Amino acid sequence: MMGTIRRILLSALAAMLVSASCSVKDEPVRELILVGSRLPEGLGLPSGDVSFIAFFNPSCPDCMAELPIIAELYGTHGTGISFLLVGRDMTAEQTARFLADSGLDMPSAGDPERKVFNAFASSGIPRCYLCREGTVIRIWKDTDFLSEKSFADALNIKHPEP
Repeated sequence: MMGTIRRILLSALAAMLVSASCSVKDEPVRELILVGSRLPEGLGLPSGDVSFIAFFNPSCPDCMAELPIIAELYGTHGTGISFLLVGRDMTAEQTARFLADSGLDMPSAGDPERKVFNAFASSGIPRCYLCREGTVIRIWKDTDFLSEKSFADALNIKHPEP
């Protein structure tokens, strides 16, 4: 696990050197999916009792910082929760290859034309959605970063003590 986290952090550092930003500054974000919204149909999204969808791109430093947290959540909750990492502006193959190269074995999909992402918002990643029975119950975006505690709190489950 530590090797995986190191690879992700090194990838994040490289992405920070290459990329300027995860979203366009001064561009108002249109939020299309809010807490209480139903997930859009016909996009191949997980439909389990509880699902977690995360949009990311390797060129986004904040996304790279969240990937180790998502990996830990998947390791802890992956058997009872449907996880999906969506590579924004990436094909399914690019997304799977990036995750494999980072040592992450998680369900993924590509979104090269932003068809899935644009059903949720107009800009801004990382962006994570926790859903119960197809309804969004928690969104992490902007400076509201994902954590084990906020994830557990959203599901009303006991979280590990630090």
